[in-house]
Amino acid sequence: MTLQNIYDSIGSQLKICPRKGNDTVCIEIRGSGFGGTNAVYVKDAYCGIDWDDKKFIIVPEVELTNS
Repeated sequence: MTLQNIYDSIGSQLKICPRKGNDTVCIEIRGSGFGGTNAVYVKDAYCGIDWDDKKFIIVPEVELTNS
């Protein structure tokens, strides 16, 4: 997914339901959950530089590890 894809997706969602602009952004965590989708909130997002050039980095509020 590209940053443009995210931008387009957000734009189309806000056209359907403008009040959703105040929703909190989170990242889905796969796994069995009861009730709502398991997720962590996003703390920050930024464009990478140097070795991370051509990346848009989303930072979760909690540390995520490889399993």
